[in-house]
Amino acid sequence: MLRPRRSKGQRPPASDVRYRARMRLNSRYRRLTPVGLLTILIGALLLTACSGGAPDDGNGAVSSGPEQPAEPAGEQQEKEEAAGQATEVPSQVSSDVDESRDLGEEAAARVKVGQGEKGSTHPDAGETVMLGEAWQRPARLRIPSSYDGEAPLPLLLLLHGYTSTSARQDEYMGFSRHIDTDRYLLLLPEGRRDRSGAQFWNATDACCDIYKVGGDDVSYLVGLIGEAQGAYAIDAERVWVIGHSNGGFMSYRLACDGAPIAAIVSLAGSEFADGSVCEDASPLRVLQIHGDQDQIIDIDGTASLGPGLGGFPSALEVVERWARRGGCELSPEAGVRQDLDRFLPEEDTVVLVYASGCEAGAGAELWTIVGGSHIPALRADFAEQVVGWLMSE
Repeated sequence: MLRPRRSKGQRPPASDVRYRARMRLNSRYRRLTPVGLLTILIGALLLTACSGGAPDDGNGAVSSGPEQPAEPAGEQQEKEEAAGQATEVPSQVSSDVDESRDLGEEAAARVKVGQGEKGSTHPDAGETVMLGEAWQRPARLRIPSSYDGEAPLPLLLLLHGYTSTSARQDEYMGFSRHIDTDRYLLLLPEGRRDRSGAQFWNATDACCDIYKVGGDDVSYLVGLIGEAQGAYAIDAERVWVIGHSNGGFMSYRLACDGAPIAAIVSLAGSEFADGSVCEDASPLRVLQIHGDQDQIIDIDGTASLGPGLGGFPSALEVVERWARRGGCELSPEAGVRQDLDRFLPEEDTVVLVYASGCEAGAGAELWTIVGGSHIPALRADFAEQVVGWLMSE
């Protein structure tokens, strides 16, 4: 539901102050080059997800910068909150991740295998179970409390960004908070660690195997999907993937390689620069979400993301490719504007829809966040909006 506009002469709400502060902060980042930002492509930046507000508030840490003149306490607080949304954190994170910190005490206490709550319809209903033992790469599967083991439910695979973790990505986007209301299983895998200790997905030649570690993440993720389907009642027609940045690239990689998925959502990700790599992919639904002020994964694409790395196409070209692969007419229509970033003016997101003439189960949309950065300050209902799109097929 859209927020009401203020009437003429009414005092601007606090969000306007946040927006102005955010725009001033974003201008500092435009001076940084893509190469200089390459090793800070999200990830640890999601450490800011919990601080400075309610659990639904996304990021909140404050970046260091030039000293500014003293300001009224209220406005200074708003600027600090806005600064947290634009901060990129160095990727040299420790390889010894404290999982109890990432999961939180309550969530960590619930990680188990095969032992559910007394009185549950299914033994694992409402629990978090571990998968991935065969690959020696644990992944958490969160199961809604209403799961009965009989009615098949959707499976949503969430892929974190470079340097991040599944827990931080989930805290930022908020999908765990909706598994009971929207009734889906949530799969939270972890990337492998590179030489710097950062977690990554080997998605494309652009992002993000920076240290040339190699490895087959497609087989790992497809294997996790199969393991989940073998243990739980999952609707094979509603297996979805959503990823941020490097996770968005990995979402497209899964689609290109024919993984058993029905839809992908990419926030600030992209696919191979060479579109022929994915020409044999099966049609599916694609939603690309991108900020037009993204200074890391440029919405207009690039020939190279950095030394020794490949490039990627523009967000519009990516969406048109998948529309064409799905048999859609390349004559998009304007959709209903969305509100995704809480620090930007309402209806900040322009929607472009490719839906005419598509094959069954195919379609493509581009949601452009006007003024949005690489790490948008996602509204508390972001997960609800995305799941609503996925379930609208």
